[in-house]
Amino acid sequence: MKLLTIASTLLCIFQLASADWQYRSRPDLAPPRLNITIPAEGTSPGYLFVAPFSGYPDVGNSHGPRQAAPYIFTDKGELVWSGFSYFSIWATNFQAARLNGEHVLFSFEGSHNPGYGHGHGHITFLDENYETVKELRAGNHKIIDKHEFHIIGEKTGLVQIYQPVPYDLTPYGATKKQQWVVNAIFQELDIETGKVLFEWSSLDHVSPYESVLPVNEGQAGAGFNSSDAWDYFHINSVDKDNDGNYLLSARDAAALYKIDGKTGDVLWKLGGLPGITTSDFKSEKNLTFSFQHHARYLHTSEDGSKQIISFFDNSAHGTENKNGKQVHYNDASSGKIVEVDTKNKKATLLFNGVAPYGLLAKSQGSTQVLPDGHVLVNWGSEGAVTEFDSQENPIFHAFVDSGSLGEHAENYRAFKFNWTGTPRESIAVASFVADRGSNIYVSWNGDTRTEEWEVFSVDTNGNKSKVSTAKRTGFETKIHLPGEIYDTVVVQAFDKNRNFLGESEQVKIQEEITPFHETEIEALVDNLQPTLLSLLHIVGILCSLQSVIADWQFHSRPDLAPPRLNITVPANGTSPGYLFVAPFSGYADVGNSHGPRQAAPYIFTDKGELVWSGYTYFSPWNANFQAAKLHGEDVLFSFEGDHNPSYGHGHGHVTLLNNNYETIRELRAGNRKLSDKHEFQILNEKTAVIQIHQPIPYDLGPFGGTKKQQWIVNSIFQELDIETGEVLFEWSSLDHVSPHETVFSVEDGSVGSGHNSSDAWNYFHINSIDKDSDGNYLLSARICASIYKINGKTGEVIWKLGGLPGITSSTITSVGNFTFSFQHHARYLETSEDKSRQLISLFDNSAHGSENKDGKVKLNGISSAKIIEINTKTWEATLLYNAEAPYNFSVKSQGSAQVLPNKNVLVNWGSLGAVTEYNANEEIVFHAFLDSGAIADKVENYRAFKYNWTGIPNEAIAVASEYTPAGSTNVYVSWNGDTRTTHWQVWSVDISGNLALVDTVEKSGFETKIEVPEVHEKVLVQALNNYKKVLGKSEIVRTTKEILPYEEAETETVLDKLQSYFEWRKTDNSFV
Repeated sequence: MKLLTIASTLLCIFQLASADWQYRSRPDLAPPRLNITIPAEGTSPGYLFVAPFSGYPDVGNSHGPRQAAPYIFTDKGELVWSGFSYFSIWATNFQAARLNGEHVLFSFEGSHNPGYGHGHGHITFLDENYETVKELRAGNHKIIDKHEFHIIGEKTGLVQIYQPVPYDLTPYGATKKQQWVVNAIFQELDIETGKVLFEWSSLDHVSPYESVLPVNEGQAGAGFNSSDAWDYFHINSVDKDNDGNYLLSARDAAALYKIDGKTGDVLWKLGGLPGITTSDFKSEKNLTFSFQHHARYLHTSEDGSKQIISFFDNSAHGTENKNGKQVHYNDASSGKIVEVDTKNKKATLLFNGVAPYGLLAKSQGSTQVLPDGHVLVNWGSEGAVTEFDSQENPIFHAFVDSGSLGEHAENYRAFKFNWTGTPRESIAVASFVADRGSNIYVSWNGDTRTEEWEVFSVDTNGNKSKVSTAKRTGFETKIHLPGEIYDTVVVQAFDKNRNFLGESEQVKIQEEITPFHETEIEALVDNLQPTLLSLLHIVGILCSLQSVIADWQFHSRPDLAPPRLNITVPANGTSPGYLFVAPFSGYADVGNSHGPRQAAPYIFTDKGELVWSGYTYFSPWNANFQAAKLHGEDVLFSFEGDHNPSYGHGHGHVTLLNNNYETIRELRAGNRKLSDKHEFQILNEKTAVIQIHQPIPYDLGPFGGTKKQQWIVNSIFQELDIETGEVLFEWSSLDHVSPHETVFSVEDGSVGSGHNSSDAWNYFHINSIDKDSDGNYLLSARICASIYKINGKTGEVIWKLGGLPGITSSTITSVGNFTFSFQHHARYLETSEDKSRQLISLFDNSAHGSENKDGKVKLNGISSAKIIEINTKTWEATLLYNAEAPYNFSVKSQGSAQVLPNKNVLVNWGSLGAVTEYNANEEIVFHAFLDSGAIADKVENYRAFKYNWTGIPNEAIAVASEYTPAGSTNVYVSWNGDTRTTHWQVWSVDISGNLALVDTVEKSGFETKIEVPEVHEKVLVQALNNYKKVLGKSEIVRTTKEILPYEEAETETVLDKLQSYFEWRKTDNSFV
């Protein structure tokens, strides 16, 4: 397991080490760079829309961009807009469109399972100001998959759904143990209301016999459980013509289907593999294709007998057959245009844009026919894009990322659109002293209007004098001002007609630090590559094994697989309220940390019952999930974004939901900075404090750094007005706390060695912020092992408590010599009337996951929750409460301590994935590990809380009705997030639609099983509260045959599976 840990850690370090100095005005941005091998000449107008990412399964060759996100580029390779932190860590199918007459951007955002080719999430829309205006989810208790979202007529949207269901697979060659199949579904939704206008499912209309990939054991999608369900059909695109009929691309049937828009019947099928399945058409002009993507209607003849369609022909599939050979059909992928003639039953190839360099895309891909007849083709898993003219000549080609260790990025689809961006964020400027003058760098992320910049100097009285005018050159413009050095400058933007567009803040000049020119990192990577390739194959297999673990928790919601609480101390004398957690996999220690199947925010009772699954409501990585009041209303909030476990930070935004679980706001840091995961706290229902991880170039020589070590993290916090996003206060560590106060030197390299922006020395590391009634702030600085009180007006340090003896000092004396270190989650509790005494709580890690240069952890004590009294008259700190961890936990990262209204204390054990409630006497009254599922132990959880909460979900009640061999009906009912229902009523529905009451039962947990003696063909369920008032009702549900889990004991362990993998690999030359 140590080898796995080393391999994964090296991968993270080398990928992250590919930082660059692209933009001085935006050092926080590190977009991919287009490696253009065929320069644009005679191309169609418009911008390129891409969303590159790392594919992960082929770990040895696929690294991906440093900041996976949606991006807009010119076809000259210039960045226009970075969507990093605007969407979640995994976003795809990024496009521009019109919605009800308005220009919008949209993208899928959510989770990504690369081994099985699907993802769960939602669609997010931004306006021209790059502000979120809407989120859209599937209806009927289903979850949108990543493959498709397509706007029809500016009002409706087509979405695709990956729905595993129990199914008898023995007729298709499966064993009795193989019981799961993917029901491929699509819906047409009213975008404004979310109403389902049409729903189609593959199992209702297309037999699994039409699949070209059999249900083989040992292959992805073998049917053993819901994660490993046989994906026999695999919809990856949906379109709709003017007659209301749909066009489907079914990848695993290697065919396109036209679907009747009223009945759902198949009107025709084009494709299938010869000798395996059949087509309704004869192919003309050597038309062959397979495993295609992105089929679109282009034109329909007047009589409707001929239709022209475009699609991307992969001619390859990433899945290997039972002999370990990759399935492929043609030698290269292509973008195709085909005419389908339904009268003569023939299909004719009209256009065939074959991939340059013989690219063969084993997954993903798109073909967009542009207004001038050109065709933009995206090569999916090969991370490249080509524009062809109408004669099939390539007139532009680029690989999507050419950065160090960033090649071979993947990109699901690419598009070209005209777009006008009018960003709300301000112009970014950096000013540096240069030889014989100064250099001004200016950019405006997302702006497409600016043609010219004007630079003004600002004197001490605030008077402005114009000193330069410069044409805009790309994303960032460098303006050299010869001669004088101006202490303060501002920059204004003008469009081509000299209209004023905006002005930057006043920026002070500073010394410029230039990159150290040495490239030894590439040599190191080359030397280690063979070892990494072999080790990382194993890492990939472990990731795949994680994803195949599933359960049968909820019949009414088979799409949900939440963690299960392993309660070792049952709740007794606990405070009222629900548990709020957001468990995840830490990843860095791959050998021991697998995480839950569906990492997400969750609400549980302290009896272990699920209340709400937030899966797909937020992105795949969330932290700091809480309930709060905002302007008098109950809200939920969570950070969502990316997560860098090796360096302990993440970039994203905070999303707020109302008690209907609908997104009401997204909040980001101001002043062109990126919110970090560590802190978001609402103050007085109106403002909030957030934390920012800001790497900047810095002279580290005085602190032991070499000339190559040039980057430090400036730890920043802001207080924001939640309604407007205005920055009310901003504080930065480098302005007020010397790097000499850290307990991890830059020489150690334990918390960043400063070689680049990803590896910046994180000397301070804010992980919590609070504010008292006097307007002063309380900071926890983990790497200084201290908490600081900050003046809310000047930013000056009022006092410091902590530090490690012999390394740094404290301005407060600890009574009784109590200690803490590497702490989290410091909070004000009480302040005395004379302001001289304050009670604070904190989580004391007393441990750190990083090692110093000698391989030693600084401290490795027992973690605890502490309450401390600070007396500024005597300058003493007294320990009042100390709840030590059960099982002698030593928590190397994360953690929280919440003092509850009844004086109990809820403690979250961070990286150890557990939570404990203590009473006022420091006695344990509840303890649970956050996941006890197979291969899902040892999850991590940043913070945990307990709150009262009333959930009123807008989604409908979920019901499954199954008849048994005994002639009875089992009705399963749930309502995700509802906290009011106390009873369920089951009604039978006859063929005329008449209702007859069958039973009324008490609600029991998240899902209630109701046993009904007779078989009822259709049922409906109503929810009642304590007063027997009807709260809601389900749809009418048809009763189906019950399928029970196969009950044979599972004998094949994870190690058995790995051994099988090794045996198979012995004959595979690609395994180093």
